[in-house]
Amino acid sequence: MKIARSNREGGSSFTRESNMNGEQHHSRSKRGLAPRVLFSIHGIRTYGQWAQTLTKVMVNHGFVVSSFSYGYLSFARFLLPSPRQQVTDHFAEWFRAQVKDLGICNSAEPADRPSIIAHSFGASVVATALQEHCDIRIDKLILCGSIIPCDFDWETLFDRRQIELIHNEVGTRDIWADLVRHLVSGTGASGRRGFNTANERCKNEQYEGYGHCDYLKPSHIEKRWLPVLLRS
Repeated sequence: MKIARSNREGGSSFTRESNMNGEQHHSRSKRGLAPRVLFSIHGIRTYGQWAQTLTKVMVNHGFVVSSFSYGYLSFARFLLPSPRQQVTDHFAEWFRAQVKDLGICNSAEPADRPSIIAHSFGASVVATALQEHCDIRIDKLILCGSIIPCDFDWETLFDRRQIELIHNEVGTRDIWADLVRHLVSGTGASGRRGFNTANERCKNEQYEGYGHCDYLKPSHIEKRWLPVLLRS
């Protein structure tokens, strides 16, 4: 497993803010520019307020930002398979509606797809949705506080051309990402230990001293996430 190290830097079903319509995005992709549509999804025991911070930062850089929210999911309900699957199913429906609403061509070309930033349980939701729904295709996936198993089968998704790049951020003090695998089947410690793959399209980046939610700050979004999203 290769891990790049970095020093630490100091309801409705969804919300959306945008500054560019689908036709403009399609024109951008035809000119070979980086994708400008970004989705986000939060974890449990929160309404994902960090999505508002994400939107403020990314809109200033020309992104359309759509944030999927499944409301507040308690820890007790998170332990049950049915509520977790319901969130995944809801996300898949929401994704299709957003692609249609934004006028995005959800094709095999990465530049025509949205990218996604997913935190904690949101990471698991996206990974499961990709496995279960072959029509869901994205460009880049940024994971933080991920509870996806370290041995997750990304290779199948690469082979099916559903995803172009995975950027997994690893926190050395993310106790929750390490603990959850002992409590909930189908989860893992990828947010603490990284993914076990040599595929260069799945990259782990380690942050010394980071806990489960330390990524969700404007400085980190702009300095760490934006360069990944703009990468061709």
